[in-house]
Amino acid sequence: MGVLNKNAVYPYTFQYINTSYDSLKVYGVKDGCDCTESKVKRGVYLKNDTVLINTEYHPGRYNDHGLINKQIFLITNREVSTFDTLLPLVLKGNIN
Repeated sequence: MGVLNKNAVYPYTFQYINTSYDSLKVYGVKDGCDCTESKVKRGVYLKNDTVLINTEYHPGRYNDHGLINKQIFLITNREVSTFDTLLPLVLKGNIN
């Protein structure tokens, strides 16, 4: 994300393309902390469909500063990562 101001809100959209399965059911998304708010359209995504995960990061909620790594987890019915049915997505940045 780059250099961030702790008083701002930063939107970001992750894109996950289902390249492995004929169908992938997305149950939802879980934020790693209260400083992120994420939404995803639940449902079935066919092969080559793109899943959009809309996230907002609020660095001022925890007075974050310095280098940050925030995780958001896409929850599915298929093995999408080494975490099995969870796909970790990471926001990285540096807070002034």
